Amino acid sequence: MTRQTNCTIQRSFYKRKYKMYQEEYKVSIVLPVYNGEKYLPRAIESILSQTYRNYELIIIDDCSTDKSNQIAKSYAEMDARIKVYRNRQNKKLPKSLNAGFRMAKGNLFTWTSDDNILRPEAIEEMVHIFEKKADVDFVYADVIPIDGYGNVKSKAYLNGEIEDIYVFNPIMACFLYKRKIHERLGGYDSKVFLSEDYDYWIRTYENGFKMYHLKEKLYYYRVHNSSLTTKKLREHAIISLKLLSKNLIKEKKMSNKMRIVSEMKNYVEILIN
Repeated sequence: MTRQTNCTIQRSFYKRKYKMYQEEYKVSIVLPVYNGEKYLPRAIESILSQTYRNYELIIIDDCSTDKSNQIAKSYAEMDARIKVYRNRQNKKLPKSLNAGFRMAKGNLFTWTSDDNILRPEAIEEMVHIFEKKADVDFVYADVIPIDGYGNVKSKAYLNGEIEDIYVFNPIMACFLYKRKIHERLGGYDSKVFLSEDYDYWIRTYENGFKMYHLKEKLYYYRVHNSSLTTKKLREHAIISLKLLSKNLIKEKKMSNKMRIVSEMKNYVEILIN
């Protein structure tokens, strides 16, 4: 067999394998946006650039007053996989996510922010985990922090292992999970705005779903001045303290209890200063 023939067979096998993924899994991506015109085009384009093609993108405009809605609709006109909906009133992130997932048709769910970027292979790499490991219900991957200009920040944001979930949020922003998790949990809790993701991950863990850490950097996580205002930061600190207080009771290991206390002190300092 010649090298050229062998390469042709390998490409043919890959296409059959890729088609199998497409037929078996449909990915629903929810993208909530509120006045995100500055970074929204790049966020949408990172989804359109995915090597995994069997997805739907549901954009929920939470009553933006800038050009976010027009931007979203312009992309929807170019790609039938994109649907745009606008809330009648500002509902904030948790309720917007729940609205998006109520319309979702996929059997795998994820969501992303209007200022973050998925690497082209992100969805495909996570989908492959479900194909290889049938018992996995939730996959999360590592992120790369960038600044407002898209430059990689020198300080790395490291994801943790799921066993650390009571100490801090180890999952960050790149994840994919089975529809049955959403159906079991009933969506995101609107009472924990700014910590809705962390609360959701804890409930996923406590309901016995298997969560898998894919140690690949598949997502650019943007850290910039407007990502959290001072008011939101204080609200986040209060909610995080409540969650950590509950976690302190649940955690069994003394070493982890001490780490939780340390995290709580950081949030207390935010409130005091």
